[in-house]
Parts: sequence; C-alpha cells; structure tokens
Amino acid sequence: MVSSLVLREAWCRVKRNQISDISPLLENSGLGEGDEVLLDNNNLDLREGSEDMENISQLEERGVVVGGIVDDS
Repeated sequence: MVSSLVLREAWCRVKRNQISDISPLLENSGLGEGDEVLLDNNNLDLREGSEDMENISQLEERGVVVGGIVDDS
C-alpha cells in the first residue's frame, strides 16, 4: 500500500491567457527542478532586463523549464 504520493515533475500550460504578471509562479515554491511552464501568447514584457524576464530567469535558475518565450516586439 502506498501511504503517500509525491509528484516529482509537473507542467503548467498558461498559453493565451493575457497574463501580464508571472510573479505568482515565482512565488510558488513548488515549482522547481524538472517542472515545465509554457507561457505562449501572453502579455509579458520579454525585453531584456524587464521584470518578466528577470522572473523567467529566476525560475530557470531553480530548474524550471520555461517554454514559449518569443519576443515579438
């Protein structure tokens, strides 16, 4: 009998949701090594040095794979 189940890897797809602030993802301590977040087609500021790009970098430093990042500006 299994007394507990621990999810080791997860993915989160938040495509096309008009998200403009991903700081709640950064604040989620459950996101880490091997997890994947897809952020396609949202209202993120993907310019170098922007708060969103800094948050993405911090997620990646924790081992989160961040996908769907294309700067169309």
